[in-house]
Amino acid sequence: MRPSTGGSISAKTPRLTVLRGVAAAASVMLFAGIALVPAAPASAADNPNPARITDASWWLMEELLKLDPGTQNGGIYFDKPGYHNTRAANDPNNYSVRDAEDQGGPSDKAAAYDWTFPEAQGLTADDIDLSAYAGRPLASDVQALSPDYSNIARFSSRLLASGKDPNDPRLNGWREFYGQTDSDSTVEGWDFRYDYAVSSGSSHLWHIHLSEDRDKVTSYDNKRALLSVLRGETVEQWGAPHGPMYDRTRSASGSWASSSVLIENNNAITRTAAVALPNGTLHGFNLIPGSGTWTRARSAAGVWAANATHVDTNGSVTDIAAASLPDGTLHLFVLVPGSGTWTRARSAAGVWAANATHVDTNGSVTDIAATGLPDGTMQLSVLVPGSGTWTRARSASGVWAANAVHADTNGSVTDIAAAALPDGTMHLFVLVPGSGTWARARSAAGVWAANATHVDTNGSVIAVSAAGLGDGTLHLTVTVPNAGVWHRYRTLSGSWATNRQIDTNGRIFHTYTAALPDRTMHVGVLVNTA
Repeated sequence: MRPSTGGSISAKTPRLTVLRGVAAAASVMLFAGIALVPAAPASAADNPNPARITDASWWLMEELLKLDPGTQNGGIYFDKPGYHNTRAANDPNNYSVRDAEDQGGPSDKAAAYDWTFPEAQGLTADDIDLSAYAGRPLASDVQALSPDYSNIARFSSRLLASGKDPNDPRLNGWREFYGQTDSDSTVEGWDFRYDYAVSSGSSHLWHIHLSEDRDKVTSYDNKRALLSVLRGETVEQWGAPHGPMYDRTRSASGSWASSSVLIENNNAITRTAAVALPNGTLHGFNLIPGSGTWTRARSAAGVWAANATHVDTNGSVTDIAAASLPDGTLHLFVLVPGSGTWTRARSAAGVWAANATHVDTNGSVTDIAATGLPDGTMQLSVLVPGSGTWTRARSASGVWAANAVHADTNGSVTDIAAAALPDGTMHLFVLVPGSGTWARARSAAGVWAANATHVDTNGSVIAVSAAGLGDGTLHLTVTVPNAGVWHRYRTLSGSWATNRQIDTNGRIFHTYTAALPDRTMHVGVLVNTA
C-alpha cells in the first residue's frame, strides 16, 4: 500500500462553511429525507498560486468543478510530503520524486488534486451550517446527515475501471487515485504506474485524490485524457476528434472576417450545429459525449451569451442537428445509436419542452440533418449506411409523417447536410469519399430531383454543412484534412461559384453553416485537440 498523499483534508470541517478557502456548497444533500439545495455551487477563478500551481493544473481543477456542479476544490498545493508539494520541497527519498516520471517537469510545482464531494461527508446536525436552508423545516429528532456516495462513486468507479484496463492508455500519465467506488467504509484506489490496488485514509470517502506524473503537470493533453475517463467516454470516443468551437462571420456583402472567434472553450465537443431565428438571434449547439447537448445564443446585436444551457442530458448522443421555423420556434435533433432520432422544441418565448419526441426509430442511422421551410414545414434527413439518405416531413401543424422518403440511394455516403431557400425548395448535400459532394433538390411542391449534381469534386472532404440565404443564394462549406475549410455558393442563376478557402486550420473536423435574416452568415468550426 502506498502512503496516503491525499490526506491533507481533515476528517471533518467545522460547520461546513469553508473548505480550504472555498465556500462549501453541496449540490444536493439529504437531511432526514429532505433534499437541501444550496444557493450556489463553488466557482473557480484565475490561478491563485502560479508560483506553486501550473496554469494547466488550475485549468484541470476548473474542469473538475464543471463536471459536477456543487463539488469543490479541496486543494492542489500543500506544504507536506508527497505529490501535493513540489519536487524541490520533498525529501529525495519520498516516493513522489524517485521515479523517472517524477524527475521531469518544473521542480517548484505541485502535482496532486483533491476534488471534494460535500454530500458524501456524512456529518452530524451540529457540523452543518443550515442558515442557507432557512425556512426548510427539519424533524426535531434529526441527529445526522447520511452520506450520499452516488456522485463520488460514479467518478471513482470510472477511474478504477480505466486503471485496471490494460487497453486503456488514458491514465498512463497519472500515478494514482484514491476515492469511494461504492457505499462501504473502505477507500478504493489504484496505482496507475505499477498497476495494483491502493487505499488511504477515510477522508477519501468524500474526496477524490489524484496524483499526476510530475513531468506532465504542464500538459493539457494529459489532463484531457483524465477528463475523458471521468466523463465516462470509451477509449474509442476519446480517440475520436474533439475540440473547442470557433465562429467566423460573412458580411451581407460577402466579405469573410479575417479571423474566427472562440465561442466554446471546451475540448470535449465532438459535434456542432447552429441555426438562426427570424428575430436575428443565432443559436449554437454543441455535443459533449457523456454529458449531452448544450446551447449558447448570440443576440441580434452580435453578443454571445455568457453561459451555455444544458438542453439535453443524454450522454449517448452521437450527432445533432437544428432547425428553425418562421413562427420563432427552435428545434433540436439528437441521434441515439440503437434508438434513433429524437427532437426537442423551444417555443418562441424561449422555453424548451420538458420531453423529447421520438421522430425516427431506425437505430442504424449514423448522421442527421434538419431544415425548416418558409411554409412552416420541417424536414429531417437521416443517413443509413448501405441504404442512403431518407427524409421525413413535419407538417405546419406539427405532425410528423408516418413514413420516410428515400431521397438518395447512395449507400457510400458518410456525411449529409440540408438547407432551404425562400422559394420553398430544399437542398440535400451528400458526401461520397473519393468522389466529393453531391447536391439533390426538392421542389417547393415536394418532388425530389431524379439526379444529383456533382457540386465539389474533392474526394478528401470529411465534413459538409450548408445554409440558404434570404437573397436566394445557396451556400456549401466543406472541410478538408490539413487544408482547412472551403466555401462555395450557388448563384441565383443556379451556377456554382469557385471554391474559396475561409479557414486554413488543418485540424478542423466539423462545421456548421447558418444564415441570418440580415443576410450575414456564420460558419462554426471544431478544432481537433485529440
